[in-house]
Amino acid sequence: MSIETGKFKLLGQSGQGSSIDDLLTAIARSAEDLTTGRGWPEGVNSLLKDLGQLTGVSRVWIFQTLELTDEYIIQDYTFEWASCPEYVQIGLPYFSRFKTLINQPPYRRMIESRLKGEYHKVLVGKMEPSWIKSHLKTQNIKSILTIPITLEGKWWGTLGFDDCDREYDWSDAEIALLRTAGFLISS
Repeated sequence: MSIETGKFKLLGQSGQGSSIDDLLTAIARSAEDLTTGRGWPEGVNSLLKDLGQLTGVSRVWIFQTLELTDEYIIQDYTFEWASCPEYVQIGLPYFSRFKTLINQPPYRRMIESRLKGEYHKVLVGKMEPSWIKSHLKTQNIKSILTIPITLEGKWWGTLGFDDCDREYDWSDAEIALLRTAGFLISS
């Protein structure tokens, strides 16, 4: 029996794992930097890049919830990783401290469920006609996964995964691992 010693930061670089193994490894690699504060904001950017590349999505982003009333939500697009320049949205005026009315029923339900800590996986083409479906289609999003980020028991923001190339149906294991990434970000 041999003893193998290695650095945590190098885990997952052998190419021997499954996609679930690779996701778990990326999250574990980021845990130390994010939980000690040494990696903020660089650690968040690095984690989003790893998660985006491993999941094969077009874009990984974080919206911070700045204000929420019964009528509207104000959010800010605080972090983003994009697989190529055509998918970059951070810095666009529309996504800077943006206010969205929440009177549209599908969107209101999404906001209410995020407040309860619930995720959303959406195949845009299969959604009922609504404002949110039109909004996602204008961004060429075919599927999306969103995971609420909570801080001190309150909804602080949203971790999102946009796929503009495919309708991807996330597995339970992937969602669970990506939720763990949300917990790391909030720490």
